[in-house]
Amino acid sequence: MAVPLSYNLRSAFVRKGATALTVSAIAFSVAVLVMVLALARGFETALAGTGTDDNVIVLRSGSTSEGVSGLTRDTARILQAASFVARDPAGRPLAQPELYAAFNLSRADGGKTNIPVRGTGPQGLALRSTVRIQPGGRMFEPGKYEIVVGRSLVGRVPGCQLGGALTLSNYTWQVVGVADSAGQAYDSEIWLDVEIFLRLLDRPGFSTVIARLHAPGELPALRRRVEDDPRLNVTVKTERQYFTEQAGALATVLKALAWFLAAIMGTGAVFGATNTLLANVSMRRREIGTLLAIGFSPRQVFLGFLTESLVLAVVGGVLGVALGYQCNGIATGTTNWSTFTEQSFSFAVTPDVVASAMVLAAFIGLIGGALPAARAARLTPREALRAL
Repeated sequence: MAVPLSYNLRSAFVRKGATALTVSAIAFSVAVLVMVLALARGFETALAGTGTDDNVIVLRSGSTSEGVSGLTRDTARILQAASFVARDPAGRPLAQPELYAAFNLSRADGGKTNIPVRGTGPQGLALRSTVRIQPGGRMFEPGKYEIVVGRSLVGRVPGCQLGGALTLSNYTWQVVGVADSAGQAYDSEIWLDVEIFLRLLDRPGFSTVIARLHAPGELPALRRRVEDDPRLNVTVKTERQYFTEQAGALATVLKALAWFLAAIMGTGAVFGATNTLLANVSMRRREIGTLLAIGFSPRQVFLGFLTESLVLAVVGGVLGVALGYQCNGIATGTTNWSTFTEQSFSFAVTPDVVASAMVLAAFIGLIGGALPAARAARLTPREALRAL
């Protein structure tokens, strides 16, 4: 004889008030998880989705980010002339020494924040195929006090708009272009001429060199050759690998926070589901006795009530995902712990976030329904039919 699913499904919403509270508690737990995981996923996507495996970033050996790396001009020249570097149609190496620093700038909504500023050169834009200059603007001209600002800075930092002006190191820079990298890390940066930047900061050398590989499949051999060269003292990472590592620490903390908050709220939801189903078992003792008397086994009764709990949990989970999805695409920003600069990104409710949310809902349903289902299965027909 089959599990009495139709009976349990019809009975799931008999006590509408208690059931609504249970579903709501599960929904809010799931919604919190979705929103915080979407925050972490958006941050990861903005960084881990940046760049390509065809490009490499060369840093000083032991450096964890561009902000603490340093390369001499001699090292940069050696890397630009290396055989592994691809050439453009004019025969020029697709490699660009760059300088990376942070400037504490005012925000439009009050307060200040560290904005990443990248000194780059003629090949900087050509190397980043995912970045385009929005219509109406252009790339800065070398030797001039001109800057290109990332799309996410428009409206967030005063002066960061096409035709605007920004003060950096006591010099006024004209905004001649807005860079759009489709949500990648470059949307949060300011670009300017690297040689002017070096003079302003009184730096003897660059932070990194970014280069396009002539043969991307040879990266492991290239990495060993370059990193073993005593003249260079460098480490080599693909552009995508570098930005993925930048996302690691904060994304991990955000995910841990999401599950911590979900665990706290989920505990309350478990108690709510348990109380609701225990009350249902008490009210339906005669019905349970009837099921047992007509041939349903205790195991079938147990599975029926557990299914009832899972149905409530799934309904709560779907409602929670719908609530949490409202944050999808909302733009925000936070401090990148690796560079201590602000990284702009958008909440991203991705399929893996939805899957995690539904797993939480199912877990609440299983834990919350186990005790009531076990109590219903332990009843004997005589005890149940004698009740009430």
